[in-house]
Amino acid sequence: MKPLFFYVNLAKRYMQQYDDVELSVLGMVISIMTSTVDIKYDLRGHHVPKAKIVFDNRT
Repeated sequence: MKPLFFYVNLAKRYMQQYDDVELSVLGMVISIMTSTVDIKYDLRGHHVPKAKIVFDNRT
């Protein structure tokens, strides 16, 4: 199984060449879970939440 970044880079190359690309399941099931993580403090010292995307390749 090839890593997801391989397919992303392949799609980028096709878009540069043909200006169009169609994405499919790419032969694997990807469930996407989002969680909130604190990445930094704002000027008042509060945490600034940012969404994090996790790819889970379990079938």
